[in-house]
Amino acid sequence: MVVKEKTVGVLAVQTYSTGVRYTEEHRDLLMIVSAQIALSIDRKRAEEDLIFASTHDKLTSLYNRAYFEEEIARLNAGRRNPVSVIMIDVDGLKKVNDTYGHGAGDELLKRTGKILQTAFRTDDMIARIGGDEFAIVLPETNEEAVNRRVDYLLECLEETNKISSDFKVGLSMGFSTTAPDVFLASVIRDADQKMYAEKNKKKYNPDEKF
Repeated sequence: MVVKEKTVGVLAVQTYSTGVRYTEEHRDLLMIVSAQIALSIDRKRAEEDLIFASTHDKLTSLYNRAYFEEEIARLNAGRRNPVSVIMIDVDGLKKVNDTYGHGAGDELLKRTGKILQTAFRTDDMIARIGGDEFAIVLPETNEEAVNRRVDYLLECLEETNKISSDFKVGLSMGFSTTAPDVFLASVIRDADQKMYAEKNKKKYNPDEKF
């Protein structure tokens, strides 16, 4: 099955009846049917690609800011409490861009995305919400559980940096959890403030190799 000179599938037909043979007329009919099926497959894939592009970041393939905001709106209903949020900023992205070029900066962001995908569950929502900013939303996750997830993230980060041959990934982060009188909007602000407080405390060595 071919659409625009691109193979999208194969339609195989076989008879198990003794003495039955397909004719050229059968072949022509199958060609018409396969063309229609191919067009349907191509349209469906195009729709799926469009949906993916509208909800995912092109560089990292993580969720984008629009999807992050939609997920927060859904979780505001409070059916999966407690909800924890981790806000993350990639350290030194500008320095990597200036020193090694924007291709290296993109690689740093992609490497960060892979670390986050390794460290968190498939049920957790991981999003790139800005140039060097990421957010993780963890439904049904209390303070004790989010602390364990952050510890595991730091372990994954350390393991990745051990095998890095060039620049290393550095992350500043803050996290917070909902409570009966603490809503998601406040949790996000609190996590964001903690993340920036951590980032501001860090002092960078100008001779450090990322």
